[in-house]
Amino acid sequence: ATSILINMSEISNDINVINKLCWKRVGEFNYGDSINRIITGGICGHDKNKAACKKALNVIKGLLQLELDDIESGSVSSLFDINGIMLFIKSNYRNPNFCASTIANFLSISNRMLQYKFSRYDLKPSQLISLERSRAIARYIREYPYAPIDAVAFDCGFNSIATARKQFKKFFGFTISEYAKKYRILNNSNKALRNFRACQ
Repeated sequence: ATSILINMSEISNDINVINKLCWKRVGEFNYGDSINRIITGGICGHDKNKAACKKALNVIKGLLQLELDDIESGSVSSLFDINGIMLFIKSNYRNPNFCASTIANFLSISNRMLQYKFSRYDLKPSQLISLERSRAIARYIREYPYAPIDAVAFDCGFNSIATARKQFKKFFGFTISEYAKKYRILNNSNKALRNFRACQ
């Protein structure tokens, strides 16, 4: 299990508002799936880059602010459902032309309105797209640590290897090469262990 500590005064100074979030399972939140994906995505941890963890925590804070807004209004905004947007991103991130304007068109709102809605919660649509693409690279590397990095980056929707490297390091605190090397070593260790057991 993963635990994180968040200063709730950064979300609201009203104790009555904060109490509406406290002592609930994250899975019970409207945006719980998105929060859990970030927490379990391997971005935060004792061995991770502090800047990457800070960015992930800022996204979580933004989602918690959205949650409070929904509680206060008594409903989830049909135009700004983060879970719906995340599912849309998850279904389309491999398309290299997929960008913030694609999300705006999907929601039938202007790019400016989309940016405004996200900025209110310290979120950026491009940030969520890059996060999903970076997580896809990480998943691919864990499964195929010897795969060519350029091919993996392009397959996961990045237009350039330079952008992929920059975004991956921002979120995970490692370069893609360092991450792949870590899983190559782990893969070799597991093979050696299996061979050793087979010889016994």
